[in-house]
Amino acid sequence: MEEQLELVVSAYLDGEPVEAASVLAALDTEEGRQVLVDFVRLRLVVRDDESPRPEFYGRMRGVMPTLPARSGRRPRGNIAWPIAAALAASLAIGFWTGSAFTTQNVARSSRGQSVGPLKPDAPPKAVRVIEFQPGVDWHQSPSGQEIMR
Repeated sequence: MEEQLELVVSAYLDGEPVEAASVLAALDTEEGRQVLVDFVRLRLVVRDDESPRPEFYGRMRGVMPTLPARSGRRPRGNIAWPIAAALAASLAIGFWTGSAFTTQNVARSSRGQSVGPLKPDAPPKAVRVIEFQPGVDWHQSPSGQEIMR
């Protein structure tokens, strides 16, 4: 029973949606009110929204090295736009070059002459023909598969 009270009160304090009747039932009991007080005390103990006192900063100035004052301009921030522009330009040039090479054949023979347009639906001409003879270069297994040597 007390676990249920703790769950209801904890959910209520965490801002989770809780039925009003269950919160009222939990706070009607002495144990429920005690759980609420315990949770509030616990939150006050673990809360960490204090900033260090000025004495701490005074002691740290003597220990830590001082950094040079910043001029307000970020030198690394000025290089971001040229890098982005170079990247965009290289992407555009790469896209244009790739699309130009796929639409026309730029292959050249050794004499510098154009070979002609690409025909992607036709296979290339055979340069060398290799012939295999059945029974010499391969045999058929009993299962019907061909075995090459």
